Amino acid sequence: MNSFVLTAHAVVLALAFAGSAFGQDKGLGEAVHEALASNPDVAEARNRWLARRAEVRQAEGGYYPTVDLNAGIGYEHTDSPGTRAAGNHNNDLTRKELGLNLRQMLYDGRGTDSEVSRQRARLDSAAAQLVAAGQATVMRTAQAYVDLDRFHALYGLTEESLTIHRRIQDQIRLRSEAGVGRRADYDQVNSRVALAEVNRVAAGVNLEDARTTFQRVVGRMPQGDVEAAAELPSDVLPASLDEALAIARANNPVLDTASADIAAAVAQHEASKQFDVPRVDLEVGGNRNADIDGTEGHVNDFEAMLRLR
Repeated sequence: MNSFVLTAHAVVLALAFAGSAFGQDKGLGEAVHEALASNPDVAEARNRWLARRAEVRQAEGGYYPTVDLNAGIGYEHTDSPGTRAAGNHNNDLTRKELGLNLRQMLYDGRGTDSEVSRQRARLDSAAAQLVAAGQATVMRTAQAYVDLDRFHALYGLTEESLTIHRRIQDQIRLRSEAGVGRRADYDQVNSRVALAEVNRVAAGVNLEDARTTFQRVVGRMPQGDVEAAAELPSDVLPASLDEALAIARANNPVLDTASADIAAAVAQHEASKQFDVPRVDLEVGGNRNADIDGTEGHVNDFEAMLRLR
């Protein structure tokens, strides 16, 4: 699972350095960079991963000692057998207390170990979810970018086609007006010009849809023309379907999320066993009090104890 934690670190670092504004689209990589920085699903997964990382540190706090400091001062009225034996039935004093206690867990039935394991498994799950969210965003961005490039090219072709058809229409019209062309040819070219206009309108609608999709995925409208996406080198593609499936199984964040969730559940079950065994703590502490329990003067004590609970 550590590989997913490292991958999550890489995604977080990439997001941290992502720019928020670019003057011109320079390539697919830049669009992916922006999409990762602005996508709310990626931000949610990243914040969940950061929260889980903090919970791991919180669980590891169970290994460290706790230090308790208490201090107090106030009015005390005492009427006890001790004060009455001293002939003082009503003793009023200013009570002062100061104490320091340190407690170190020595054995807790592997409760802390299990809780740390559970939180680390939850961190791995969050890391895999972050990777999954990042991969999904990259895929949507790549698709939106390629579609925008494709529909932009198609729109250019339909405009070029319409221009050519209109030029031919003008030529046939002139021939017809000169009496050397057939009426059927003129009617046919008019139909083809109309079809070319319809194709251009349809291509324009598809282009606007692609621009809208790009804005939804990347977070802004494309500025200017996008560069054509480069083809993947053949050596980075799997050589066969079986190899592709093996890579997908080994690097599938959804499967690893499920695996991490199972590990977290197992660790939680192990943590519940701590209540079946005693807990052993080392406690060291002392108190420095004055004018307490109706007796003037200071009372100091110190203790170092092994406590079984």
